[in-house]
Amino acid sequence: MQYFSLNNNAKAVGFEKAVRFGLAPDRGLYFPQQINALSDSFWDNFLQMSHHEIALHAIEQFVGGEIPKNELQKIVEGHFVF
Repeated sequence: MQYFSLNNNAKAVGFEKAVRFGLAPDRGLYFPQQINALSDSFWDNFLQMSHHEIALHAIEQFVGGEIPKNELQKIVEGHFVF
């Protein structure tokens, strides 16, 4: 997933840099280039999912593979207390 500054969308950065710095050099907030809708299969099954599974599905697209799924799952389970 790429993120751009809300003040200047010309230069995109990856998830890690956007999270690490929070603000772009031009002081604009980083915003994802694209936000995808959750899939139909997600909505068909979300009532049977745990809160952690729902959180993982929701956040996965914003990480864009920069954190391996198994590591992201550990982060979600360790930091999202429902």
